[in-house]
Amino acid sequence: MIKFKFLRIYYNKLIKRMQNLIGYMIKMGNQFLLRLEIFLNFLRFDYFGIMVYQTTAS
Repeated sequence: MIKFKFLRIYYNKLIKRMQNLIGYMIKMGNQFLLRLEIFLNFLRFDYFGIMVYQTTAS
């Protein structure tokens, strides 16, 4: 009976740890996606700026 209770506590801790890990991964993933989006927007802006510069220069 004590063993079962101990197992249940262990499983609860394990589940909580997994949830924390998944939450952390989601958070990091969102940050990564946000940075990627900013980076891509920056690249697009650069490319657009270069194109505009070339068209105005010629």
